[in-house]
Amino acid sequence: MSITLDLDAFVKGLREASNRTLGWVELRPPPIQVDEPTQPPEDWYPPYVMTVPALIESDKYRFDYESIRYARFCYLIERDGIYEAGELQVIHDLEVIRNSSFSVPDISTFRVVSPITGNVGVDLTFIHDPATTGTQPKFGLAFMITDALPAVFPKITLSYITAFAPEGE
Repeated sequence: MSITLDLDAFVKGLREASNRTLGWVELRPPPIQVDEPTQPPEDWYPPYVMTVPALIESDKYRFDYESIRYARFCYLIERDGIYEAGELQVIHDLEVIRNSSFSVPDISTFRVVSPITGNVGVDLTFIHDPATTGTQPKFGLAFMITDALPAVFPKITLSYITAFAPEGE
């Protein structure tokens, strides 16, 4: 018995299965509101230490509660030539999507940082996206810049390691 295999299609399939990256995005917090008559343009303001996390703006970093219950990702953050690599895990409270009166869910985030990387001054956590409440509820990756220096916005990319949907009823 012999099997004919299209090697290019096979290699392409392996790459897609093992590197489902969400793409690079810049971690740019909302501009600080200053009471000045003429505010600087939005693309001018430098990174600052944040007090609350902000969701990453890209829709690729939003996840539907009904399709993902638990997920593991590997991540890479780059800031001014320094890289940080690690792993993120997220699990959410399943009762939230089963409850007809939606409430803010309990989302647990676990982060493992590789010991051979630099400190880029960014905390990561998964939080509920309030803009999706009442429609199709989603959660997303949020960031908090904890060190304003270097004055360069960090960039991040995620890749799935694994994801599990809620158990069917």
